[in-house]
Amino acid sequence: MPRTTVSFAFLLAFAAAIVPGLSQAQMREVAPAHASHEVEGLWNHDTLVASNGKDIPLDGLFLFHDGVFIEQAVMGTPGSPGTEAMAHTGPFTKTAEGVALTAEQQIALAPATATANAFRADQHHLLKAENTGDHLTLTFGSGTVQTFTRIPVRHLRAYAFAEGRLVLADTRFLLVAGTPEGSVSGYGLYDRTGDTLTLHAKRWAVSDEASAEIRADALITARFDGTTLDLGDGHRFTVVP
Repeated sequence: MPRTTVSFAFLLAFAAAIVPGLSQAQMREVAPAHASHEVEGLWNHDTLVASNGKDIPLDGLFLFHDGVFIEQAVMGTPGSPGTEAMAHTGPFTKTAEGVALTAEQQIALAPATATANAFRADQHHLLKAENTGDHLTLTFGSGTVQTFTRIPVRHLRAYAFAEGRLVLADTRFLLVAGTPEGSVSGYGLYDRTGDTLTLHAKRWAVSDEASAEIRADALITARFDGTTLDLGDGHRFTVVP
């Protein structure tokens, strides 16, 4: 696949939305959002329409909670040529028209390409948000538009790692962690018995420096004692304050 088609999320949704020269301090110096521009909550990905009008099928979750965002989504069918994944997490602040994001981890995976694993740190983005209550529309600087449906949540806990974050929301999990050397991300349902987390991942993506794998309906047995998450495959993440 030509490199120019790689990583729709990276090229169409996030990378093109970077605001050159915009500092974190400047991003904070904006008016509070009106209710119609609020983003707080857990959202299911519905559609992604690129700036050229192309509708890109995807599955994923996007969470905005208490000043932190985390997203994982897969474009295409896992195992098929051209399937790609994106994963992002970091802090966000409200703006007059939506949100300003700082993606501490910005990950794009394209297993069928020579550059399967793309990682960038501390990327700043401005998004316009339109919230109708149960539905959210995010518009990126490139013109890419993503739409979402709200997932009601009663109990949510977010854990921060140096490399990313884990969210446990009712019976759902959302994980994004990565460095330039590799990443792991996914979302789905989970069961917990003591320190054992059984992750029923609807989508799961793993990469190292040279390769990437995207799976559907993956089953991962992990251990999490509130301090360390051990995925049993060599990936271990320690909770930080």
